[in-house]
Amino acid sequence: MEQLFTVEHLVSLSMLIIVLGGGVLIIYTATKEIFHMISIDELEDETQDSQSSPKSYSGS
Repeated sequence: MEQLFTVEHLVSLSMLIIVLGGGVLIIYTATKEIFHMISIDELEDETQDSQSSPKSYSGS
């Protein structure tokens, strides 16, 4: 009877799971950080637009 999994296969499988999991985690955090930076830039643009165009108030 031939063994399906040996020690080398289990080590390779566990290393593959760790590497793929780490890669997914890095991609997730990078994507989250990019969207965070984009949203901060949009907020800064909105505040600059509102400050650069003064509103005239005509009070009576």
